[in-house]
This record gives sequence, structure tokens and C-alpha cells, in this order.
Amino acid sequence: MVRKDTTSHFKALHQTNLHLLELVRLEQWDKFIEQAEIYLVALHGTAELDLAGEILSGEEKSELKRIWAELLSNEKEIMEKLSLRLSVLKGEMSGLNKGRKCSQAYSSQMKIVTH
Repeated sequence: MVRKDTTSHFKALHQTNLHLLELVRLEQWDKFIEQAEIYLVALHGTAELDLAGEILSGEEKSELKRIWAELLSNEKEIMEKLSLRLSVLKGEMSGLNKGRKCSQAYSSQMKIVTH
């Protein structure tokens, strides 16, 4: 039988993953960043679980497989949305740099005109 802490761990990981997915879908980036660290620590904890000695029933295996498949699917969507967000931020930074250069050019021209 699977230990209760293992089952609890995967269910908690799943809930955190769903929460992150919702934050990404709502484009709540600041909250996403805060919660992502918690998720990554929990995900890292999965590697530390000792499942070798555990005997899983067919139902337990199916449940853990389902959770894992959903985690992977959600991770894919999260990564796609993060990639889109990165593209937006790059565009905004490029616009800011162009604006800064334009402002500097204007300022330098104004200095020449006023002298």
C-alpha cells in the first residue's frame, strides 16, 4: 500500500500546479512568481521520495499516473504561456530602449540649440 505521505505529496503538488496554471492563465505574474518557488521546492521533494519499497494497488498506480500526466500537460501549457510572456517583455524592453535613445537624441539636440 502506498504511504499516506506519498499520496498527500502528489495531491498537494497537483493542487499547487493547478494554482500556478490558473495564475498564468489570468496573467497574474507577480503571484505566479511567488508561488512558483513553493511548487519547485515541492517538485524537488518528489525526487526524494522512496517509492522503491512501496506496493501500489492498481487503483493507486492509476491515480498517480493520472496526476503525473496532468502535471506534465499543465507544465507544457505553463511553459508556453511563459514563453509568450517573455516575448511580450522583450518587446516592451525594446520599446523602452528605443524611447530612451530617442529621448537622449532629443536632449542632445536641445543642448546644441540652447547653447
